[in-house]
Amino acid sequence: MAVSPLNPVTVLIQRREFLEGVKEIARLCNWNAEEVDNLTELVWKELIVIDNHMFEIYTQTHNPTLAWYEWETKTEELRQWLSLMFGIKIKYI
Repeated sequence: MAVSPLNPVTVLIQRREFLEGVKEIARLCNWNAEEVDNLTELVWKELIVIDNHMFEIYTQTHNPTLAWYEWETKTEELRQWLSLMFGIKIKYI
């Protein structure tokens, strides 16, 4: 069995903190509670897809550098999408 290139507990903590930040930004942009919940669910699902993709690349290639590159590429796409949605520049995920 392949070992994840990232500590899963650390990743979950980072995801929770990130989602809380997304919620706060949405509230500051005057989104209603339902919109905030919908966005949080969508972002959570996208983060799961990104992490699973990274792990799949790692298990197929056993190359942590390639897996990390794929993760960085996908998170950059998510960052750009959120920046456009909120109308503000999000610097990192």
